[in-house]
Amino acid sequence: FAIVHTGTIILQCPINKFSTATIAAHTTARKLSEFLMLPVATIATSLATFVSQNHGANLYKRISKGVRQATLLGFAITFLLIIMVFTIGDKLIYLVAHSSDSELINTSLNYLKFNVLFYFALTMLCNLRNVMQGLDSKFIPLISSSIELALKVVMAFFLAKKMGYNGIIICEPVIWVLCSIFIGVAYFITLRKRQQQTQVLSP
Repeated sequence: FAIVHTGTIILQCPINKFSTATIAAHTTARKLSEFLMLPVATIATSLATFVSQNHGANLYKRISKGVRQATLLGFAITFLLIIMVFTIGDKLIYLVAHSSDSELINTSLNYLKFNVLFYFALTMLCNLRNVMQGLDSKFIPLISSSIELALKVVMAFFLAKKMGYNGIIICEPVIWVLCSIFIGVAYFITLRKRQQQTQVLSP
């Protein structure tokens, strides 16, 4: 979390070069986005304990089933969040910002509408990071978080320069997709190895 949030802080540097209205809009959108992420993050956190307990008992089929169910639940929540953002997103922004400024609301809404579509990838990323920790594979989540940090630094400054605030909007969703693919592959390889080791040790 420290590594990931360091990247978020660094991401703020190019944002500070935009107008006051854009900075205010981004701050509002980030607050609301972090609130919307809470259900997904909570499910992901619970997976670490669930997986570690079943890993200790060598119940890898149960782990696979639990991960699938948690992911489907995260996807269902994401679907509801998409509906919410696309229907009453402007009202949610007003509740956070207490402002009717059209530029602030429209900019915040653009951020939220694009980001929430990629909560599917974020669900996979958060879930599998915690799953890997539960499987006693702490190195992979660390690599994933470090990749996310590096990409945030590179993409934030490059895309902000080329695309303005739109570059900031697409930055994190692109990173979520790339990191979820990386950790997804690592998860399947690790789970298969654990299963093979259990079969070898079984009498």
